[in-house]
Amino acid sequence: MGDTDPILLEKKGAIARITINRPEKRNAISGGVIQGMMSALKEIEKDSSIKVVTTTGAGKIAWSAGYDMDYLSGLLHMDASKPDESGLELNEMILKSAKIVIAVVNGFCLGGAVTLLLSHDLAIASAKAQIGLPEIFRGFPPRYVVGALVRAIAVKPAMEMLITGRNLGAQEAREIGLINRVVPDSDLDATAQQWAEEIARYDALTLTYTKKSVYQCMDQATYAQAMQMNIAIHEEHNRINPRVAKGLEEMRKARARK
Repeated sequence: MGDTDPILLEKKGAIARITINRPEKRNAISGGVIQGMMSALKEIEKDSSIKVVTTTGAGKIAWSAGYDMDYLSGLLHMDASKPDESGLELNEMILKSAKIVIAVVNGFCLGGAVTLLLSHDLAIASAKAQIGLPEIFRGFPPRYVVGALVRAIAVKPAMEMLITGRNLGAQEAREIGLINRVVPDSDLDATAQQWAEEIARYDALTLTYTKKSVYQCMDQATYAQAMQMNIAIHEEHNRINPRVAKGLEEMRKARARK
């Protein structure tokens, strides 16, 4: 990948970093961004040494300002019987990835980028970050975000975001559950890297199955079904991961020393 590519991929140890590289467009999502990010994720998925992926936007202004208007205009005029669902495919790829994916939100995160944010497992933001859904100003409802938003946060704040278009500051976004952590802008990259390194110390299969259990339990219709799904995933993990027996023995010895 070259410096002018819409997506840059870097790997260091157990951590991969994906950068949306369109700073002149506030890292707006285009077809090239979607395809480039999907290609990067496919490459990462094949690399067993990678446990954690971070995503960010080039420059200091935006993680992503949402869909590129030229690209979005093309989508709105497409044949309704053959809609472009590549954005949805990208979101699902992140959700289904075996890796833990962390959004490192270094500025504006608007419109379609909020859907992308919600597909990440974790999110850390600069204190100067702004998150909002301005589609109401443009006279059309969001393309994908509603389904993801109402699964992530309570309905009342979700409705407020959708019908007012107001940008939320990073701390307010954290308070309603869009963001896990907020840090000073100067500390963002270092803190995100430290967090990724902490997570990467854990067993890769256990990380994968923990992520899998969360999303598959969310998809169940009832509490009882979610509990049964979690048990099934737990048992599958324990059958295939040799680390389990070692971990249980370490726990037994630690308790015996007390």
